[in-house]
This record gives sequence, structure tokens and C-alpha cells, in this order.
Amino acid sequence: PNLEIKQLFVCVGTNDIRNCHERGIYHLKTPLQAFFTTVKELVPQARIYVQSLLPIPSNDNKYGERNVVAMNRLIYSLCSRYKIFYVDAFSCFLNRYGNRNMYLFPKFDVKKGIYDIHPNHKGMGVLARQYIFLIHSKRFNPMAYH
Repeated sequence: PNLEIKQLFVCVGTNDIRNCHERGIYHLKTPLQAFFTTVKELVPQARIYVQSLLPIPSNDNKYGERNVVAMNRLIYSLCSRYKIFYVDAFSCFLNRYGNRNMYLFPKFDVKKGIYDIHPNHKGMGVLARQYIFLIHSKRFNPMAYH
């Protein structure tokens, strides 16, 4: 059946950048461009929103934090280029000191020896409020797209 898609929300995966190490994230630019082009062709009438990556634990690896910021900049620049809405979820998950708000993520997993990169139920509430606002707001248009 033909479905009319009015809004499409996309979350780009953090897992892709965890193994980028010193070469950075820019090898992901071409696949992201291809993805954005394809999505725009498949659903030209839809308002497309792409969410930023969330902050990862600073002890995840020495490249992780830097790669998250670089990836968010890349996503933002591609959203601007392709007239896609950029959703800055990253900022919602920082504490007042600009660090990852650990209250919004699961506690340290002793068995795995890592912090989880996915939000806990409190963090999902933060995301839910942001998306509810986007879905119901007629005024949200940060880049003046129609």
C-alpha cells in the first residue's frame, strides 16, 4: 500500500564511530550523503529529522568524545546541505558543566566493564519530550526550511 509519510525521524548510530580511532569519522561522510540523498528521493514530501549522537562516556576510548563532536558537526553540515532538520539531542544530555549527564544513562556495568551508550528510562524521557515537541510544534524550523 502507498503510505503518506509526513515526518521521518532518523538516529545515526554511535556504534559506527566507536572504532574510528585516530583516522576520525570523515570516512562516514560519503555513506551519509548517499543515505540522505536516497531518503530525500524516497520520501520527498516528508519533513526529515536527523538526531545528533548522544555523549558517550569520556572513558569509553580516547577518540570517542572527539569523534562524537566531529560526527555531530558532520551531521549538522549535511543536514544544512540537504535541507534536513538537525535535532540537537546531544546538548540535552549534558550536565551544567558540559559533561555527559550520568543520571540519564545506566550505571557502570561491572560485568562488561563499561558504561552503556544508550539512555536509561530517564534519558528516554528527555528524548521523548524533545520528539513530542517536534511532532506537535508548528513553529520549530531552526534552518527556515519549508
